[in-house]
Amino acid sequence: MANNSRLFQYHIQYFLFAFLPDPSLAVCVQAGKGIDRSHCSTAWEPNTEEDIKAYIEQVLASQQEQPRQDYELAVCPENNGTLIGGVGIHVKDTNAELGYVLNPDYQGKGYAAEAARALLDFGFSTLAVNRIYATCRPENKASEKVMQQIGMQREGLMCEHWYYKGEFHDSYLYSILAEEYNRT
Repeated sequence: MANNSRLFQYHIQYFLFAFLPDPSLAVCVQAGKGIDRSHCSTAWEPNTEEDIKAYIEQVLASQQEQPRQDYELAVCPENNGTLIGGVGIHVKDTNAELGYVLNPDYQGKGYAAEAARALLDFGFSTLAVNRIYATCRPENKASEKVMQQIGMQREGLMCEHWYYKGEFHDSYLYSILAEEYNRT
């Protein structure tokens, strides 16, 4: 990892700044103070530099696994190459979990749906999984809309299934099967 310290610093800066619309929030994160995310509808938030370093190390290590089960990719608009978010797919037996996160300035412009569709295709055609699923907090209507746009169907509400940062969270569960995807 030491040989890649420049790349590592870039990734840290990416996570510190790419998803925060207010630069003053990045200062709080950089100082390890955390930020008030009560206004957010997602629980994903490495909020200290150490959290971010651990996450990046985990992503880099997963790239070396054989067979590879986890794919985390950058989302960059074709016209300018700016890093605006990330999308991932994680294989678990014959299933895969799909996830995405975007800088708030780029939300609602179709980037998440486009990236998610590309990973659906990759999951079904290359990884040969039978089912791809995704979850979102019930209040995250934008993420729910993305899942609907890419053809996923809501399977249900998972009540208090996830314990994170001292409290339980509900999630909507959406999925699509390979046979459903191949019909579209």
